[in-house]
Amino acid sequence: MFEEVRLRGIKCFGPDGATLGPLVPVNLIFGPNGSGKTSISRAIENPDAFAGTQITMGPSESEIFVYNRDYVASTFGTSDMLPGIFMLGDNASETITAIESKTGLLKQAKEHRDRTHVQLNGSDEVKGQRDQLEGIRRNYTDIVWRARDLVPEAIDETIRRGTKNNRKQFFENCENVADKYSDSECSLQELVDDAETFFNSDAEPSALVPAFTGSLPDKAEIERVLSLKIVGSQDSSLSALIQRLGNQNWVQEGVDHFNAADGVCPFCQEVPREDFVDDLTALFDADFAASKARAEQLEQDCREFQRGIADYVALNAVKMREAVGEREADEAISGIQSLAKDLVDTLESKLGALGTAMAVPSFAGRDTTFADAISKTNDCIRETNDALRHREQKTKDLTVLCWRAFVRDTLAEDTAAYIAKRDAQKVRVNELENELEVQNAAVNELEADLIQLQTRSRTSRKVLDDINTLLSHVGFKSFKLEIAEDSAIEGAYRLVRPDDGSVAHILELSEGERTFITFLYFFHAIRSIADEDQEQDVVAVIDDPISSLDSDIMFIVASLIRELCEEVRKNSGRVRQLLLLTHNTRFHGEISEHFRGSAWTRGDKHGYFRLRKLGSGKSALTAHGKVDSVRSIYQTLWDEVATAKDNPDDISTTLPNTMRRIIETYVQTVGGFGKKQIEDLFPPEQKPLCRSLLAWVNAGSHRLLDGDGWETSRQQNCIWLETFENIFHHANHLPHFSKMMDGAVADMESI
Repeated sequence: MFEEVRLRGIKCFGPDGATLGPLVPVNLIFGPNGSGKTSISRAIENPDAFAGTQITMGPSESEIFVYNRDYVASTFGTSDMLPGIFMLGDNASETITAIESKTGLLKQAKEHRDRTHVQLNGSDEVKGQRDQLEGIRRNYTDIVWRARDLVPEAIDETIRRGTKNNRKQFFENCENVADKYSDSECSLQELVDDAETFFNSDAEPSALVPAFTGSLPDKAEIERVLSLKIVGSQDSSLSALIQRLGNQNWVQEGVDHFNAADGVCPFCQEVPREDFVDDLTALFDADFAASKARAEQLEQDCREFQRGIADYVALNAVKMREAVGEREADEAISGIQSLAKDLVDTLESKLGALGTAMAVPSFAGRDTTFADAISKTNDCIRETNDALRHREQKTKDLTVLCWRAFVRDTLAEDTAAYIAKRDAQKVRVNELENELEVQNAAVNELEADLIQLQTRSRTSRKVLDDINTLLSHVGFKSFKLEIAEDSAIEGAYRLVRPDDGSVAHILELSEGERTFITFLYFFHAIRSIADEDQEQDVVAVIDDPISSLDSDIMFIVASLIRELCEEVRKNSGRVRQLLLLTHNTRFHGEISEHFRGSAWTRGDKHGYFRLRKLGSGKSALTAHGKVDSVRSIYQTLWDEVATAKDNPDDISTTLPNTMRRIIETYVQTVGGFGKKQIEDLFPPEQKPLCRSLLAWVNAGSHRLLDGDGWETSRQQNCIWLETFENIFHHANHLPHFSKMMDGAVADMESI
């Protein structure tokens, strides 16, 4: 929906332009002729044509439909080929010409396509080029199927694999080989020996052995601990004696026994003196304990390494022997096992003689030999697996050679003849297929164009019955719309005279009649858009739909627009917003009267705008919200008439002028009746009363009534008011009189 329209580049609004907004679902814009209504509708339809004009839209996109004098001029389209034929719709004339042209082209395109289709696919009487190609293939299939008996037994399974009972698959294999290879490297018999060798192996690839994850303690650390003399503290009084006797290991072991004997010497069974116990405790201090603990940890790490070797060998020795040979594998395994044992034994000895320096067992490459053996084992497994994979590829290569020998050697002559015939026939088929594809595309494009063109005609065709019904209701008896059955154009019409069935040319219609028919088409077109699976909302802009129409038709148009207003309010159709522009006060009143209902007064669904022509020649546009300024001025006149009717004894001196303004505004301007014509509406016996009333109401139009001129009685006042009402009655506008009087009474009662 529109939120606001900034109107710029329109001459009647001057350089500053005007702003139409804020806009609501239903918007009534009233303005006299020449005030800019049509310019507003054109600016909304094509903002680019008016420099600076901008439309502010709501969150959802909307499709704009505009009814104005341009729409009326372009809605009718006539056919030069069939006089009297016409269409209703935008650019209808161009649509008729395009449909006639596309229909002829489509007929020719279909004829060309059908001939090509028969050449390619054949018919009941003629074989097509595709059938001939299939015949060439079937003949070659018979030849190769019979030739299977020529295949030697050693490779027979290879040739027949997957095709033992499948003629189509066997033929496709032969054709694929023939297309890929032009000759054979050897005969079937020459391939027999290789086939017997490669087709009988059951070997499978083997998995690699895992890496050994055991960790050998650092050689430098082992050497440091073994070479270190772990002795007692020099601060003890016993240290000199122990060094001289060289019996530290014996003393250390004795201390362990002493500590376990609860303070009694385990050897002499005596309780030693107290200072002797202190000397023993000081002899083996914290440094001694730390060095001993490090030696013990190294001994445990080497034992853990020894166990890891044993577990790994138990799981992988077989694969290592198979890969690198038993001798090499066993030497590597025994080397690492002996190294682990030597380290454990040496560290165990060290723990028994901590004060003795010991040499590190020789590694002699035993650790690296084992790692190299594992690496070599995996290299050998990889080589074996590669060999097996090569054998598989060799088997595949050999299979291809067998097929090549069968197709290009055993069946060389038959295959060459088949390929030549097939390729020549495929060229003919491909040419026809390409030609048919182009012709189908041309037919599809023409059909799509016709569908798009005739969518408009189908839309107008839907409303034909409705238009005829409304024409009948409003008294149009001189013609009706009728489908032109003899036209190849779907949705074409004629205007037919009901009395003799003769065709009436569209140009014979009056301006009012053409305006009314085009409005009916526009009205039904925007209402039926929802049937076309379109998703966008619709904004309808209607500019003066009752121009040059008589009053009866105006009521019909007003009724239709009120119906459209209700759909906008209820969101029951695709039209989500309406902008209605008019210069006709009566028509404006017919529409605005509809908004008195509570359903409209409760919400913000409608709004009023006023266009005024200024003295400078420019126009001004003013928003009035929900207040109808046009109706207020006109209804004020009727308020005084209603007051006079209710109080005939006390009539205002301005009543004559009020009646005159109503007669001039409505009866003369809208109804088109002159003073003499108003009198002629009355029967002869009432004409004097009418002349008297007209003279009375005009007596005070330019001057004040004097006292003599204003002497009236209750009876006379009632006669004037009755005669005033009869003017509307005889002019066939009594419904308007009743509506305005009822509205005035309602307004007075609400005050």
